[in-house]
Amino acid sequence: MTVILIVERVLHDEMGHFPGQIRSIANFSVAEDIHIITWTGLGELPASAQPAQRPERVQVHRVFASSSEVTKSTDQPALVESEAKSLTNIASNIGATSGDTIVIPSASKHDLRIALALQNDSGPRVVARILTLSILDDLSAPNRDALRKCQMDGRIHLSCETEEMQSAVREKFDIHCPSDFVLPCSVLSGDDVPDHVQGVSFRVGMLGGPRGEKGSFRLPSIVRSIAAQSSKMKDAPKVTLVIQASLKFRMRTLSMLVQLLRAKLTPGNPCVEIIWGTQSGEDYRRALFGLDCVLLPYRLDRYATSGSGVVIDAVNAEVPVIRTRGMAMSQCLSFGNGIEAATDDEFAAAILEMAVQPAQFRQAAKQARDAMQARAADLPFV
Repeated sequence: MTVILIVERVLHDEMGHFPGQIRSIANFSVAEDIHIITWTGLGELPASAQPAQRPERVQVHRVFASSSEVTKSTDQPALVESEAKSLTNIASNIGATSGDTIVIPSASKHDLRIALALQNDSGPRVVARILTLSILDDLSAPNRDALRKCQMDGRIHLSCETEEMQSAVREKFDIHCPSDFVLPCSVLSGDDVPDHVQGVSFRVGMLGGPRGEKGSFRLPSIVRSIAAQSSKMKDAPKVTLVIQASLKFRMRTLSMLVQLLRAKLTPGNPCVEIIWGTQSGEDYRRALFGLDCVLLPYRLDRYATSGSGVVIDAVNAEVPVIRTRGMAMSQCLSFGNGIEAATDDEFAAAILEMAVQPAQFRQAAKQARDAMQARAADLPFV
């Protein structure tokens, strides 16, 4: 029997990448049994985390502290020791051996310390993926030295999801961290992609709700620039901007939404369409498949080395991407399946350019998806 243990604390919401990663790992793993180790307060496992096949092979262990509880802990070493012991006991009770795997798809510095604490045990190998460079920054130098040793011994496999982070980790910390853990969230590489039908209006989507690091506050300016530039074109393409907005927002977000609502009610180009509230996983997939392009005006201070689940989903859905110049995941977007931009005027120009000739970008998007599917064979836990 082979088993896989997935450590994930952030599973309290139906939406988001964290539950989707559980489904993806279960899909790609050949393990007969899947054990999810998560926080003590979790109720039902979100539907978006349930494996599509054989859900009965999944067992949930609610034994860890939540992410906020970890942050507030006044005795971090004791918490590391306690949780490492809990994980060791689970592995022992289910009969896991060195031939099995513990996967930590969004490892924090706390999770890496737990992985190091497990190394006195002859249990499963640990595959840990870091999503931000700050995780290794916050890890102590002795911990980083221990991590290098465990890597050399083959007990820990450290991963990331972008070539940009792989290079940064090597240059800054002299640690090997291959970009071999590119995990789909909502659209798996083997999923059927519906035939795309080009509508009268070119649909550009920014899904996931307004967040500062994702550049959502630039949207009113981009809308205004599309209107100004299209008014000077002889046969300007019709554009619809599809925006997902949360019903819970701060005052700054409200100001942005008011401007977008005004644009929605004003005739002209572009049209604005707002999707309100949290969607289910299936609603998100339908919205993504209904787009002609995904818009990502992300901030580089957050996404120069870190990857984006929306990029991976867009590639697997064969949807082109317009993104900030210098963003990570350039390899995923190197097939002609997107355009880079920096200023709001450049983003508007890129949208209109893609809307004029969408077919060539769609064809390139198919090539990008084929390359993404090939990468799935190299996932470190397969």
